[in-house]
Amino acid sequence: MPSLYESAWHIPATPWLANAAFLLILGMSRGPRRGLFALLAIAIALDAWLNGALTPLGRASPSVRTAVSLFFVLAGDFRYFAVSDLVAGDKGRSLARALGLTFVVPVVALPLRLLDAPERVLWLAYEGAFVVFALVLRAVLWPRWLGARSAPPEAVRAVRALTTFQIVQYGLWALADVLLLADLGVGWLLRLVPNTLYYAVFVPFAWWWTAEARPR
Repeated sequence: MPSLYESAWHIPATPWLANAAFLLILGMSRGPRRGLFALLAIAIALDAWLNGALTPLGRASPSVRTAVSLFFVLAGDFRYFAVSDLVAGDKGRSLARALGLTFVVPVVALPLRLLDAPERVLWLAYEGAFVVFALVLRAVLWPRWLGARSAPPEAVRAVRALTTFQIVQYGLWALADVLLLADLGVGWLLRLVPNTLYYAVFVPFAWWWTAEARPR
């Protein structure tokens, strides 16, 4: 099972094919945010290249590879917060607040890094913390912020959908890591699902909901 998980067909081939198809569809569409979503698709394809089986960083030091991996983890979280805030309609604060929200979970998970916990335990802590944070966002914080902006129903539904997507994605990652910590190889198979959601599905999913939420 790890051989399939670590294969080039999983990452980067699947993300490249999915995002190439999405870019073709995007090129035939109309809308003010095409440039943004084209950039997101290219960024996640770059992530798949640098962190996948065909990475050019194979001979780089572990610290360099860890730094690159962490950068793209944060970038992946940032895209969710940024798109959600843009949909909510407050352009003046969107990027600043999205950046701040991106670092909430890493700060919470940092103590385990200082305790030199095993890598999979670190990722499980990160994933679990993100699920809890996203649940709080969905139930409390986003409704409060959207209400303060008098956001239209389409924007409310879009932000709820994007947040639910993140909860499912991170929840599946966490469940897979629990299985792997219990030495159950099925965890590798399960991890294929959230990886596909992250690398291949999120950008077109967010584009679809953004199109629905766009003011008419």
